[in-house]
Amino acid sequence: MDYIKQIELLTNHMCKANIIYAEYAKHHHMTYNKLMIYYALNLYAPCTQKNIVEEWGIAKQTVHAIIKDMIKDDLVRLEAGDNKKEKLITLTTKGKNEVATIIERLMRIEANSMTIFSDTEITETIETIGKLTDRFEIELKSEMRKLK
Repeated sequence: MDYIKQIELLTNHMCKANIIYAEYAKHHHMTYNKLMIYYALNLYAPCTQKNIVEEWGIAKQTVHAIIKDMIKDDLVRLEAGDNKKEKLITLTTKGKNEVATIIERLMRIEANSMTIFSDTEITETIETIGKLTDRFEIELKSEMRKLK
C-alpha cells in the first residue's frame, strides 16, 4: 500500500472538514478559531485558556485575544481557579445563549451528517482515526527527539 498517498487523501479530507467549519464560522461573522473556542466552551466550560490551547491546538495569543473580546461582549467572565494564576472561563447567561445557538445547530448538522453510516461504521471510524493519531504522535515525537 502507498501510505504516503493514503495520508495525502486523509489530510485532504481533514482540510476539507476544516474549510466546512470555517464556512460555518464565516456565516456567523466569526473566525474559525473563535468557532472552535465556542465549541470548546459549549462542551467543557468552565475551563481554562490553557485547556483550550492544549486540547484544541489554538495559539495561546489567539485564545487570549478571543477570550478578551468575549469578556468585552459580556459572553464570558474569568473566575478564580484552583490556584492564583489559573482563571476559569465561565459563560455568562448571554454567552450560554449565543454559544448554544451557534454550536448546538452545528452539532445537529454534524449528527445529521453521520446518519448515512451504521453505528458500527461510526465506531470503527472513530477507533481507527484514534489509533492513527496516537501512532502519528508517537512517530512524530520519536523523530523530534532525533533532531535534538
